[in-house]
Amino acid sequence: SFRVGFSVLLFLLILFAHAMGWIQSTGIPVRVGG
Repeated sequence: SFRVGFSVLLFLLILFAHAMGWIQSTGIPVRVGG
């Protein structure tokens, strides 16, 4: 459904942003890329 696809897309977007170092995580200091 649309809701599931949107949730997955949002999750991937957050994961990508975190990997690129756009998001400074407070609990998990893991930076894959950037």
